[in-house]
Amino acid sequence: MDVSTPPPAEHTLRLALAQKLLHAWSQNRQQVRVPLALNLARLPPDHRRLLVGVMGASLAACGASAEEDRARLAAALTRLGAEGDETGTPDLIPLLAALEQAELGPHAFAAAALVMDGRVPAQRLFLSWLAARFGLPPSLVSGLARRYRA
Repeated sequence: MDVSTPPPAEHTLRLALAQKLLHAWSQNRQQVRVPLALNLARLPPDHRRLLVGVMGASLAACGASAEEDRARLAAALTRLGAEGDETGTPDLIPLLAALEQAELGPHAFAAAALVMDGRVPAQRLFLSWLAARFGLPPSLVSGLARRYRA
């Protein structure tokens, strides 16, 4: 008898446990990869600046300039712990490249979704484009959209 192979009962138990762990991980993998709450106050300053920038750039890209849009942006910044941060309107394409390099695509989508109005077609389409730009899977996009009201 080979001593390196475990007894059949132990092998079956290990296999069953491994299958359960893999199944649990695959069911919850998106929540594990993306934080449940976006808190800019806890991020490094560079990441914080990028995410605040994408919020302002998203509204500007959709032509938003109404007082309601500015109020939604201010409320989102307060909610994320970034009140008083300067949003500005950075150049969108280099900003998205920087976000991608920092691996903040899901975070950027969530931050943009907070300031977008899902009832406005241009803003809804911009979020779809942003999700495609970052290559976010549909399950992650729908979860973030639900969580962040997109």
